[in-house]
Amino acid sequence: MRRTIVAVILAALLLLMMPAAASAAGVTVVGKAGDGIWTDDTWTVNIYPGETKSTTITINNSSSSSLGVEVAVLPESFDNGNLTFDLDKSSFTMSGGTSADVALTVKANGSATPGTYTAELEIKSEVEPYQPPYQPPPPAPPEPPPGTTDVRGMVGAGCRFIEPVSAISDDELCTLTIPVGTVGLTEDLECLPEITMVTMDDPPPPPADAHVIGLVYDFGPDGATFDPAVTLTFTYDPDSLPEGVSEEDLVIAYFIDGEWIELEGVIDTETNTITASVSHFTTFALIGTPPTVVVEKPIVVIKEPVVEEKEEPVVEKEEPVVEEEPAVVEKAEEPVVEEEEEVQEAAGINWAIVGWAIVGVVVAGLIVFFLIRRRKALVTKR
Repeated sequence: MRRTIVAVILAALLLLMMPAAASAAGVTVVGKAGDGIWTDDTWTVNIYPGETKSTTITINNSSSSSLGVEVAVLPESFDNGNLTFDLDKSSFTMSGGTSADVALTVKANGSATPGTYTAELEIKSEVEPYQPPYQPPPPAPPEPPPGTTDVRGMVGAGCRFIEPVSAISDDELCTLTIPVGTVGLTEDLECLPEITMVTMDDPPPPPADAHVIGLVYDFGPDGATFDPAVTLTFTYDPDSLPEGVSEEDLVIAYFIDGEWIELEGVIDTETNTITASVSHFTTFALIGTPPTVVVEKPIVVIKEPVVEEKEEPVVEKEEPVVEEEPAVVEKAEEPVVEEEEEVQEAAGINWAIVGWAIVGVVVAGLIVFFLIRRRKALVTKR
């Protein structure tokens, strides 16, 4: 019994011998050091103008919980502000089973009234709401490479786009616009996870007598389809068009089964763009074909020269004078006859007939001669 009484008395003495401590739920003042005198929660200090004095309070959180601690000093000033009290920390968190030091300082300026001043320390604490251990946020997903557009958050039930999408190629010269409500499916009839529009390193050759304007693009996923069709827009540089190709000669074409198929498009020469509707993914390019020049053969009209017929002057031709050759009269051999018979023959010749015959032969010869000369003259004129 005596031992019990002695233990109680000793415990009471120990409590009385402990320094006065300001306490709050969960926190306890376990030490005070520095200038001035502490009486429970009150600090008394003697100070003169220009002096600074301080004290340090040690606070312990004996609980296993993190506590939010609020420390205040009242009043904060005396002597019309010539004397001020300051705390180095007034609001902080203490983990369970830890201690913290709080410094209280009083400053007197040159106009302060010397004397003894007192201030009361007030400490409040409360259990902090549970906060799980800090977990760094998960790393952001890597940015998709140029020409790739992630559309997984833009597709709803039935693989319909629930918000508009504008996918851009890796060189930013080709744009695909997908309106809300469009159904986009992969070749396996699944919803589209992404859209790729990348330039090709080894593109197919352009059509004969045509040029690829810019680059050739491979759209993916390969075989993807859209219902209704979506809008594809190419941007071109009019200054880089090949010779002979004008803006009106440009078309959007896709490559399938070894050939280029042209699409009907709309050219805007103000914005230097051409648009067309597409319903599936494959290889696309902007094609320029120079117009075919049809060389028409000139029609040669050969006109016959007009020859004016000139009237031939009437030339009076002098008939050539033909000298009549004397008729050669062969001397008839006188037959050796008897004189009586010669007389009878001579008596029987008609000399008039013979003369006229000779004249006729001469006239006929003249006529033939004249005709021959006339014919030669006409031939010479021609």
